[in-house]
Amino acid sequence: TIKPAKSRGFFRGSESQHIFSCGHHESRSKSLMYISVTTAQASSVPAGQPKQRVCVLGGGFGGLYTALRLNSLPWSEGERPEVVLVDQNDKFVFKPLLYELLNGGVTSEEVAPSFQDLLASTNVTFRKASVDSIEPPAENGSSGCVKLVGGDELEYDWLVLAMGAQAKLGVVPGVMQHALPFSTFEDAKRVDHRLHELEAAMKQGPSHGASAKRVAVVGGGPSGVELAAVVAERLGNLGDVQLLTSGQNIIADNPQAQADDARKVLQQRRVGIMTSCLVKKVEAAETGEYTIVLEDGREIETDLVLWTAGQAPVVPKSQAVGAYGLPLAKAGEAVTDAFLRVRSHPRMFALGDAAYVTDSKGQKLPATAQVAFQAADYAGWNVWASINNRPLLPFKYQHLGDMMALGESDGSVAFPFDATLSGLPASVLRKAAYVYRQPTLEQAMKVGMGFVSRPLQEIVKGLASSNRK
Repeated sequence: TIKPAKSRGFFRGSESQHIFSCGHHESRSKSLMYISVTTAQASSVPAGQPKQRVCVLGGGFGGLYTALRLNSLPWSEGERPEVVLVDQNDKFVFKPLLYELLNGGVTSEEVAPSFQDLLASTNVTFRKASVDSIEPPAENGSSGCVKLVGGDELEYDWLVLAMGAQAKLGVVPGVMQHALPFSTFEDAKRVDHRLHELEAAMKQGPSHGASAKRVAVVGGGPSGVELAAVVAERLGNLGDVQLLTSGQNIIADNPQAQADDARKVLQQRRVGIMTSCLVKKVEAAETGEYTIVLEDGREIETDLVLWTAGQAPVVPKSQAVGAYGLPLAKAGEAVTDAFLRVRSHPRMFALGDAAYVTDSKGQKLPATAQVAFQAADYAGWNVWASINNRPLLPFKYQHLGDMMALGESDGSVAFPFDATLSGLPASVLRKAAYVYRQPTLEQAMKVGMGFVSRPLQEIVKGLASSNRK
């Protein structure tokens, strides 16, 4: 039995914090919810225990949805834990919809709602802060501590590590200085701004450098392919988009039929696909152009470099030493057991891009939103079960297929039963799935209404324009 810490309140000599309910999220996992409800009816938390403090680091799919799941579970009166969600940004980003920011398919509020809005009617406390380090709970049951940049310390009884990953820009010389990543909301806004500049230059005529603007997208995984397709569609005939991949094929880990769909769309938009390209460095010229130098000596001149090759997990450093330090995989993820607990740390859980999670065969699960979304249900349950001395559930991932955006009204969906849907039907299905996966019912309605209303507005504008002619 794990002993809870005796101290109360999150902050040492500082402000105290509080958690969250979302019926929309409750309905997502009916099987898990059925287990949790029927189990909880027969359980109770020992009287007299101090209120538990759960600290969730990271507000992405893993962190935010774990907080939602944890709150949706039944608690004895007065025993609901204090939950604080910590993220360095003030917005939750629905990353699969970042591509729609580039083609006007969503608004900023739809793809990146604020945590304050999402949590406004809940008991979850949001704290905007950057994490400096963590101190695991001691074996004697005392509380752990999260040290924040700026000096504040956040005590906890249970910790959830879900800080995601960040673009790996420091490996290849010149990438950090001259390339734009496409991983965060701020990244997407910068890419959108740069594309606006290229479009403005193309409209000014030959004397202002209005020749076709060249864009190089580095990375042949799903993110790079989706980005290349959307950028090529946006720039149209005045754009010259190249997709560089180090492998022999694009999206090599996806079903071949989906890779064929993506290649077909890219070819229709005149995107050049360059395989077996290992980037040696990226250089800038005085004219404002860039040169991508490959390991084989080839050079690619371009006006914009977009980098999607590689992500690095974000796991805060630990002040623990020796055997009690955090176990990390080779790539830096926190190693977990079958219950998503950090190994050797029963009061710490990890999920998402920052966790090394394996399936029943011992194979590492991919760092995708789908894995994090499903893991959040289990992480929330297992924190609840740990606090209430109930059985924990081993994480069982169910692959539901792969969805890709290939333009404003184009997409590809690969189902788990070896079938693929492409074109407009795939785009509609993808958008419907992402409406369903929004963190709250209110946000789902906002995004869904946007998807429906924007095409109708364009039709009305077109009819009005025809009548004027």
